[in-house]
Amino acid sequence: MVASARIRSALANERGRVLAVWILLGIAAAVSVVFLGYSGRGQSLKGDEWGYAHRPATEPMLQVAFDTGPGKYLLVVPMIVYKLAFGTNGIGEYLPYRLLGMALTTAIAGSRSSPHGASGTSRPCRAWS
Repeated sequence: MVASARIRSALANERGRVLAVWILLGIAAAVSVVFLGYSGRGQSLKGDEWGYAHRPATEPMLQVAFDTGPGKYLLVVPMIVYKLAFGTNGIGEYLPYRLLGMALTTAIAGSRSSPHGASGTSRPCRAWS
């Protein structure tokens, strides 16, 4: 009974509610990372990632970054990130790429759920109203 009263009093003010939301977001992110990590075990490069691995290995970096193939999108930052990652980690183990993807996903989810929105303005999003 004492614990529930403490929780109610903590949630009575704005700061307590914000803290509770961040704690819930952190728990949800941790659970999803564990689930995605477990369900994605044993995977390797797939689809376009093989092209991302082949182009930096066979072409100059400026051509890889700025010259797209016919019908392809311009992917400057991802190609540079893949070039750096393939140069440091190689392509034998997919775990570093899975961890990076999960970390970026949770970081974006955290930034989108801030009380000031993703733009950093002082206008609160609907979830905080």
